[in-house]
Order: sequence, then structure tokens, then C-alpha cells
Amino acid sequence: MTAPTAVPAAAREPAAGGAAANRQVVALAQEVEVLGRCCHPHVIRLHAACLQPPRCCLVMELCQTNLKHLMAMAPG
Repeated sequence: MTAPTAVPAAAREPAAGGAAANRQVVALAQEVEVLGRCCHPHVIRLHAACLQPPRCCLVMELCQTNLKHLMAMAPG
């Protein structure tokens, strides 16, 4: 059985080419490198990534809840 996944939408449109776009791709590549090494039950797992503009994306584990809900359920 395949685990449910999520592809988060970009918070903003990527820069329109040139040095700014390259910096964004480099920053995303660094994030992918770090997330790809993380293996902890409290960290969302990264399954795959596409670093080719204009459709850069991350394929991540799908959470069944959210932080707001977990905090509301916490004792104290």
C-alpha cells in the first residue's frame, strides 16, 4: 500500500528567471537536502522533489491533522 502524500503549493510565484530565480532554486535544493536526511517520527518525510522551474515542488508525507488541532488537544 502506498502512503498518502501531499504536494504543498508555493507560497509565492518564483522569480522570473535570472539570478533571483537561480538563488531560489539553490535555496530549495538546500532545503531538499536537509529534509531528505531527516528521519524522525515528528518530522514530515520528504518523498520526492522537482527542482526544475517553473514547477518546483516537494512531495511530502500527508499529515492527518494539523498543529493547531494538536495544541488545542494538549493538556495544560
